[in-house]
Amino acid sequence: MDKNTLINQIINQINTGEHVDNFMTTAEIAKRLNVTTRTVGRWIEDGLFEGATKINPNIRNSPFIVPKTSVDAFEETRRQEQTGE
Repeated sequence: MDKNTLINQIINQINTGEHVDNFMTTAEIAKRLNVTTRTVGRWIEDGLFEGATKINPNIRNSPFIVPKTSVDAFEETRRQEQTGE
């Protein structure tokens, strides 16, 4: 499946209220990591979430979706940095 097809599928799931299994929104990430959506947005801009994609790249303020695997990896790296492992 190409990237555009995947994004369209995800947009349809979001618009119909379906749960998107493999991706998270900035709001979901913020809640999980106990930070603001603005912080998540800065982390995305800094490239800390591999595979982060705007839902609609043609719209300036389009929300991002992030693969859950990237969030898991970020969370693990953050945990290791905080515990000194």
